Amino acid sequence: MSMNGFTTMQIRIASTFLFITIIGLMAFSCVTSEQSASTKREAREYYTSSFPDRNISSSLENIQRSIKRIVTSATYQTFYMGDQLIIRDQIDPDNLRSQATRVLTSTENTAGTAIALYSSFRGKIALLTCAHVVDFPDTLITYREEDRLPPNTYVRSVTVKQLQTNFIYDLPDVGEFEIVDMDQDLDLALLEVDQKEFDNLNLPTLPLQLGDSRQLRLGSFLYILGYPKGYTMVTKGIVSNPNRTADGDFLTDALFNPGISGGLIIANRGDYPAFEWVGMANTASATSEFSLIPNPVLNYKYETPSPYPDTLATFVHEYSRLSYGITMAIPMQKIAAFMQRQERYLKDNRYHMKYDFSAVR
Repeated sequence: MSMNGFTTMQIRIASTFLFITIIGLMAFSCVTSEQSASTKREAREYYTSSFPDRNISSSLENIQRSIKRIVTSATYQTFYMGDQLIIRDQIDPDNLRSQATRVLTSTENTAGTAIALYSSFRGKIALLTCAHVVDFPDTLITYREEDRLPPNTYVRSVTVKQLQTNFIYDLPDVGEFEIVDMDQDLDLALLEVDQKEFDNLNLPTLPLQLGDSRQLRLGSFLYILGYPKGYTMVTKGIVSNPNRTADGDFLTDALFNPGISGGLIIANRGDYPAFEWVGMANTASATSEFSLIPNPVLNYKYETPSPYPDTLATFVHEYSRLSYGITMAIPMQKIAAFMQRQERYLKDNRYHMKYDFSAVR
């Protein structure tokens, strides 16, 4: 029997095939829906490893306004004791010049990046940076090293800090900042700047939510904003070795140059252009190299390519060679621990408490 040229058997086969196709499509749709839901859940829980899929320049520009360049300079005087056999207890801090056979003045400088976090009703702004950018020791003592003398006994020189100046830049103006507190172990320091030091200070506080560096994964995509070599820069990085410790320490391949210490590290959960603050750049991997240099006290004028004639009057000088592409970060958990200790000072000085660092677990 036929129906418009088709047999009953052909119609049954076609109906069966159509039924199977519909079931298959429904199953595929369910699997796709489950995978999509799983991907969305993962995107919310972890930071994305994908590049931005839209223009985020305006968001980065808005964030960058809260990042400032800082420079710290310290002036030292070094008092050399010559051939005198003087032990540490014999050093008179108030009479070093008369004890010394030679005095040398020098200057040490560091540069870094600071992040504006809070503004106060008194016209001040609190910023965060790395402690090593602003931490200069007050006194340094070196000892004579000779075979005939016991080690670490007789003082060779005493170096004393005479002055330290701290500058924050907001082109074209420069003003000074104060160091409120620092923690060398965490490598964090809280700074304070008075807006009255500037004619027109443009320093809005950071417009970001607090993130969780423990939710970074291998390959998570980052942005780092700071002032390497004094230039305002934004660079990208990929997370390596996430959760190195329980506090969420991590490494990134972002390029590190002096001046980016304290730089802001931000990540995204896949909903660009929104970002979260997950850490700060603080140091790079480095190796030490040693070389002989003429004794600076002798004021010897060395002219290349002549060999240096006096090997007994040389110093061993240590150089650090950066391993570019390995940047270490301070995770949000450590930042939160430090900032919680600053809460009393900030409240007493009438700062607007924008961030709740106690919520970071």
